[in-house]
Amino acid sequence: MAKDNESLKAEMIEAIRSGGAWFSTRENNYLKIADSGEGGRLCARECIVSNGEVSGKAYTFGTDWFDISFHGRLVDIYVDPDTLKVWDEEELNGSGKLAAFCKQADSEALAGDLHPYHIDGAPFAENLMPSEARMGRKDGILSKINIAIVDGKKVPVTKEEN
Repeated sequence: MAKDNESLKAEMIEAIRSGGAWFSTRENNYLKIADSGEGGRLCARECIVSNGEVSGKAYTFGTDWFDISFHGRLVDIYVDPDTLKVWDEEELNGSGKLAAFCKQADSEALAGDLHPYHIDGAPFAENLMPSEARMGRKDGILSKINIAIVDGKKVPVTKEEN
């Protein structure tokens, strides 16, 4: 299982670096994480789809302490809270890279063809903290998962989806 987890972690991180990876935190709640293209920082767009509209927040954070890890069958995504910045909608109305990333993510979320990695939890930033601070905690963005083969790829799925 450890070898499968390391392979899946490498796959997720590679997807993040090459255009972005989608994660589903619960039904109709998606998160796209990608390389921002600015000094090695990552960005994330939380997309909550409801009644044909998308809402959510945008984040940027450094890559020096970002990780996807597995504790048994738990998937844990965390960032250094000191590097996390939450962007409000007014700041995203411009034509910068982050604004373009968010618009693209919103469009993809509305289209619904995302094939996300599944984790369970509340809105992205509210539960992010170093993994060591919450070892053993079974809620937040942690989820019991199984590894399933979907379209020839190993993906984490919840027990209900398996």
